[in-house]
Parts: sequence; structure tokens; C-alpha cells
Amino acid sequence: MELKELQEILDNEKWLESERLGKDACGEFPYCSRCDRSEEYPCAVAYRAFCLRANKRGKGRRKF
Repeated sequence: MELKELQEILDNEKWLESERLGKDACGEFPYCSRCDRSEEYPCAVAYRAFCLRANKRGKGRRKF
């Protein structure tokens, strides 16, 4: 999956969670610890980095 497509999916999930919480959910997901907002697709890059690290430690994550 391309970063742009993954970013769109994550943006949608973030928007839905923001609606549920009643506040901006940016920074609220586990992968946000890897975020670099200067990236063109910050959520997608952070998500992939987070999943790569989790997979190396043997923990299952969704793969995009």
C-alpha cells in the first residue's frame, strides 16, 4: 500500500476517534510516538515505523 493511501485511512480513523472523544485525537494513537510532522505523510510513516518495530519484537500488528 502506498503511503498516500495509508495516510488517508489513518486520517479517517483519526477523524472518527476525534468525533468519539470530542477532541482532536492527533497524538493519541500508539504509533504517534514515531511521528515526525515534517513528513509528507506523517501518520503513515509513523505507523509503518511503529509496526516494523513491533514485528521485530514479535508482536502482531495490522500490515499496510
